[in-house]
Amino acid sequence: MCQIYGKNIRWLDDNSERCHINRSSSVYKVHFETIPSKESITPGLIGITNDIKGTIHSQFYPTKEAAKIAQSTSFVGEYLIIMGLGLGYVCQSMRAKYPEKKIILIEPDIKLFYLAIKHCDLSYINFFRIYVGCDDQSLSHYFSKDLFFKENYDSLKENTYVQKSQECFYGLQYKMILNNIQKRSNFNDLSRLKYPKFTDAQTRIIFIDCSHILTKECLSAIKKTGNLVHYIHLDSEKYGFDNFMTCFVNTISHFKPDFILSINHMGFDQGGRMIDFFDEIEMPFVSWFVDSPDVILSSFSFKISDFCNIFVWDDDYITHLKSQGYKNCDFLPLGTDTEIFYPKKIDNVSKESKRHMYRVSFVGSSMVNAIHKTMKSWVHRDDLLKSFPAVVELFLSQKNRHVDQSVSKFDLRFDSLEQKEDFKSSVLWKGTQIYRKKGIDKLSGFMPVISGDPNWKNILPLEYELLSERWYYDNLCDFYNQSKINFNMTSLQMTNGVNQRVFDVSASRGFLLTDYRSQIRDFFDSKENMVWFDDVNEIPELLRYYDKNNDVREKIATKAYHIVLKSHTYKHRIVSMIDIMKKRYKKIY
Repeated sequence: MCQIYGKNIRWLDDNSERCHINRSSSVYKVHFETIPSKESITPGLIGITNDIKGTIHSQFYPTKEAAKIAQSTSFVGEYLIIMGLGLGYVCQSMRAKYPEKKIILIEPDIKLFYLAIKHCDLSYINFFRIYVGCDDQSLSHYFSKDLFFKENYDSLKENTYVQKSQECFYGLQYKMILNNIQKRSNFNDLSRLKYPKFTDAQTRIIFIDCSHILTKECLSAIKKTGNLVHYIHLDSEKYGFDNFMTCFVNTISHFKPDFILSINHMGFDQGGRMIDFFDEIEMPFVSWFVDSPDVILSSFSFKISDFCNIFVWDDDYITHLKSQGYKNCDFLPLGTDTEIFYPKKIDNVSKESKRHMYRVSFVGSSMVNAIHKTMKSWVHRDDLLKSFPAVVELFLSQKNRHVDQSVSKFDLRFDSLEQKEDFKSSVLWKGTQIYRKKGIDKLSGFMPVISGDPNWKNILPLEYELLSERWYYDNLCDFYNQSKINFNMTSLQMTNGVNQRVFDVSASRGFLLTDYRSQIRDFFDSKENMVWFDDVNEIPELLRYYDKNNDVREKIATKAYHIVLKSHTYKHRIVSMIDIMKKRYKKIY
């Protein structure tokens, strides 16, 4: 037994390029035991769970049983998939019957695999491919990467043998894998999805979304530019990846988009299968990041693609992204939709919506929920809890405020990449909370009104009037019109970028007092059309001045309003995006 096991380990090492063994896979709750048989050195096998106890091989003559199974089969073609290894008897019999066939093994249970290689000679079977401990998702990834699978799905779906005795333990898993092979056979000829792009006057865009706040704006803007858009809504609870891909392939085939657009990498799987698919069909795609790309991309497999285009709302991220290998990176700031945000005519406003009913107001999150959500994976770690305040303090003291740099200054150990990213997010949100409160504290004495989540009441003094959250597409425009001075403190995930509120308040012809971000000069070149402060200690004096000087305040708000309408709507942003994509890809086709 030891000799066979050692021989098999050497065979696996020598053939590692075709053996995919996930040693960290979740272990099935099946206990396997070998039992004596009448064939002396060839034991039988039983599997035991809480609900089931069943034999995997004959308790009397397991090799004879396997030989009968092999003789009763009839497979044509060059390849054969065997699902379920058992102790290898059926695989050995299949090899004896089909000496020239390339045999592929899929065994979901890694414990059973290591038990089997104590009895089964892998070098005799000489598997063409081995997949052990792989779930349906990881198998899909292997299938999409392996040229062999791409070219042979049609023959594979007709040449699969399932170890019937193991189905009682892994029936659902087997069914998922078989369905996957069946569906993949529909994708083996993707040549119809390769076609010239940007050949017509109208650009055709598929927009993938799962209810992000910018969905309505993007769809509307694309239509306003006179281009065509097909909308795909993702519902991960209703549709799995393979179901989605079936519909997606058909949509591409019929609509023939020039590129794919998503917000914040929505629609992309962590394993990188979507990017592999786009590479294969030579489809340009855009991820427009309106939140930190560092935080979002860290949870995805690192994939470099010539068809990948990263647009960021903060120019400071571009250098870092390019250093990671994302060569197609462009600055595309936020904007506004003038159908959602616009000046309210006083004559048409109800008494409840009286213009300038609030002296100074702030709309935004307290960050309490975001902090608590990201702390869940590491709050049990006393060492991380102890270091957390110091990391936040360092983060706030840095001029450029990069979370990565702050965390790297401390000798911190994390249990997983997910935990590290959660810790970094907690630092970001806690830092933003502290930063915002420093500015909001300076509103004291000006009858401040705060619209946001209920957690503000535990953070701010009683003199602050707390209102319920305003809905972006419903009554936020009213609120901006109702406020004499709108106040803004930018989230620290934007290093020097300009947030949504700057454009939306201006489009509403409201007056805004905002914290300074260097990129604000890209849109408003002086304080004659946008008022900002460099230090929170400036806030009280600025509030007193603009509270008293109505004409000056209205003049600045009007200038900002016309600047935004002229250059900073989402229609302008979509036009810029399409122009960049045309210049980058039209010459290729």
